[in-house]
Amino acid sequence: MGQARLTLFGHALIEKLVHPRKDITAHVYAVPRDLAPQDIDAWLADDLTPARLASKPFQPLPVLGVPGWWPANENPVFYDDARVFRARRAAAAA
Repeated sequence: MGQARLTLFGHALIEKLVHPRKDITAHVYAVPRDLAPQDIDAWLADDLTPARLASKPFQPLPVLGVPGWWPANENPVFYDDARVFRARRAAAAA
């Protein structure tokens, strides 16, 4: 099984989690897998340009579906809600 490291930032997402509900969604901005944790800030400062952000390089992530973040997601039926857990979007045509 694959591994991922998630880092939440942004006060709005944290505030939403005060009153959790299944459809709270974050934007995922992927960083290179081989990037050391101490290098993330510098990498983001270089990568987050207006042109890069205009391309909307994010993937949606229903945060309560992350294993270990919400007790209800231990039951596989939790993920049957197609309104929240949708198929991945197709890449936009260039």
